Amino acid sequence: MNYPAEQNVQYRHSGDASPIAVVIALLTAMAAGFAAGVVYASVDPFLSDLPFRAFLLLLPVLVGGFGGLTGFATTSIVKWQKLRNTSVVIAVAVLVALVSYYASWVMWAYLKTHRNDPAITVGDIASNPQGLAQFIAAVNKEGTWDIFDLTPTGSALWIIWSAEAAVILGLAIGIPATHIRDTPFCERCAEWCRPTPEILSLDASEREEIMSLLKTKDLAFLDSHRVVSSDTIPRLRVDLSECPKCGLTNTLTIFVVYESPLKKFFNVSGTKATPVIRQLLLDSAEVDRIRSFVSVLSENSGEGNEEPS
Repeated sequence: MNYPAEQNVQYRHSGDASPIAVVIALLTAMAAGFAAGVVYASVDPFLSDLPFRAFLLLLPVLVGGFGGLTGFATTSIVKWQKLRNTSVVIAVAVLVALVSYYASWVMWAYLKTHRNDPAITVGDIASNPQGLAQFIAAVNKEGTWDIFDLTPTGSALWIIWSAEAAVILGLAIGIPATHIRDTPFCERCAEWCRPTPEILSLDASEREEIMSLLKTKDLAFLDSHRVVSSDTIPRLRVDLSECPKCGLTNTLTIFVVYESPLKKFFNVSGTKATPVIRQLLLDSAEVDRIRSFVSVLSENSGEGNEEPS
């Protein structure tokens, strides 16, 4: 089925975000973020007792885990409340990330001071951000752990803490923002669409022609363009999202997948995917055509792998 080029065929969120749903999502996600911050800070006292190699291995896992856990928790909660406004979701994620990060500092300060002053409480520290900032500045002058018998202080420690904050806040905000942006929602059924990642892989050299056809939702590329394996580099990765109930809200996204640029500098294996067509709306007949094409490919592949009797 072809559509006029000027027709809007790209999915857009409705922008719906009721005030009640926003408040519920914000409070619930803040509670989850606060808990994540407390857990993260509670592990910190044990880091200084680890061997240097274990310290280096564990620290990135803990930092990324904290930011990632906060981000995924926020994503689950805003999806639960069905917020379809990316700007609102970003605002919620920013507030949750800041609360979570602040909670980690509060708990960290509590653990460092409570042993010498049992009367102090978490509430005392949390309600006094100026005092917390002064305590952090004082610790910065003395350092908090050793590396190769050296204790980072001053500017060096501020740089380490800033890098830590960038990772935590980046993940806590970026995960929900990108997930909600890239996940279609069926307004008819009030359901998030179900993704099928890489339902099809195509020859990247034919990218321009495929993009030209898809601007008018012409699926003729299925019959005339070369399919490649899912480990080919570079390739075009075709992702499909479908409403799990009515099947009337469906989208197609195509990424160009190429080798990670980090490999040149760090010999790190991996790939990078950049969207070239994002959330093209499809009707049920078009989805059926794609799935039928993939099904035929699978059958042919299976026949080709059968051993002769």
